[in-house]
Amino acid sequence: MSFWITVYLNPDADDRNAENTLASWEGPLHSWNGFKDLIAAGKLTQTRADFFPSLYRGLACDVLPILPVVKRPKISAHYTPEMLQERITRCPPDAELGIMIWDMG
Repeated sequence: MSFWITVYLNPDADDRNAENTLASWEGPLHSWNGFKDLIAAGKLTQTRADFFPSLYRGLACDVLPILPVVKRPKISAHYTPEMLQERITRCPPDAELGIMIWDMG
């Protein structure tokens, strides 16, 4: 099963726009090493579980170290891997991040 996963700044904003995106990729959720460990350790909070997308929140100091290598998403006209890496580098460790997960079927 494949998922579209996006990690972004400002999880309270109604609009999850491209400017807030730190990482976005498609792949199996089980291949995101460390994701389930953060949930088990109470470092990620699920804020939406009814249908999709599933939404989680966590601190940058916990989430950013487990992000996969930054690659260009298949359908991104809004950012490059270099731009995303720059955003990740500038992100404060205490920033609260949102994680949005869509089931791609």
